[in-house]
Amino acid sequence: MKMYKGFDKDLKCRDFQYEIGKTYEEPTAELCEKGFHACEYPLDVFGYYAPSDMSRYCEVDLDDVSDKKNNEDSKRCGRKIAVKAEIGISSGGLGEKGGAYYVTEPDRIRIVSQGCKVRLESAAELTEGAIVDNLDPRINYVGNWIKMEDYCGNLNGSETLSNTAGDYAELRFTGTGITVYGPWDILYGMCNVYLDGELWKKDMSQYPPKVDFPGMSRGYEKRYRQILAEVHGLEEKEHTLRIEVTGTKEAKAQNTYTSIDYAVLEGSSYTGGFKMNIAVDFNYPRMVRGCVRRPDVNLIPGVRESFRIQMLLEEDK
Repeated sequence: MKMYKGFDKDLKCRDFQYEIGKTYEEPTAELCEKGFHACEYPLDVFGYYAPSDMSRYCEVDLDDVSDKKNNEDSKRCGRKIAVKAEIGISSGGLGEKGGAYYVTEPDRIRIVSQGCKVRLESAAELTEGAIVDNLDPRINYVGNWIKMEDYCGNLNGSETLSNTAGDYAELRFTGTGITVYGPWDILYGMCNVYLDGELWKKDMSQYPPKVDFPGMSRGYEKRYRQILAEVHGLEEKEHTLRIEVTGTKEAKAQNTYTSIDYAVLEGSSYTGGFKMNIAVDFNYPRMVRGCVRRPDVNLIPGVRESFRIQMLLEEDK
């Protein structure tokens, strides 16, 4: 489990000496009592080792992790820890209320946050070739698939869809995982997803769940970039993904379309970079008619929900 850990200037934590590249084990793991501790979110380590104390920070792998979680932050405890690499995290003095936090990983990428929860996650999609858009020639469409332009939320302003039973889209890729994205719509039905010739997801529906306005009647709605299916931890070799239209639908759906937006590949060829998640209060899904919505998104300190912001290298600013 990828985590982040703070140390003093000598790379010690509670008088235990660590070394980068080494792995350590304990017989038991109990949160705040025994075992090794680390945080899921980089900035949470500041609560234990402040940047002003010349503290140091590392990315670690924490294994045999206890199910118990801290109520105050993202600290977890495990029996085994591997210290992978040192990362730079420092604090500055921007703004009148508290400091601004700068997170660097690697050195050319910087995050700035004033008071909100921020976390870094690996992002395979930042590697060239990791994103397979619906119009990518690597996807082989068989049957009556049509391209539809929709710039309201699709990745590159389009999706490819079919409602003919038996039509399929096939993608061959080399890697360890794949995540398929597409929209939800009241006009969309169900499909079957196959991986390496085996049925992986049966009757996967693209009909959107019920909206969350109490007492609201259902109108036209569409939600973009939803995860339709995902798998991780595959053997790194060539795999074949097939999405097949069934021509069936949920009872209240108005048609049987299957629609594909894009897929993201994982594997050693897609090392990517890092994406930044910032705590935020979500809007309701976009609604074309009826147009009822919450206020615009604002950053709210302490809220664990998040949205994604693409980071650029320092020289690309």
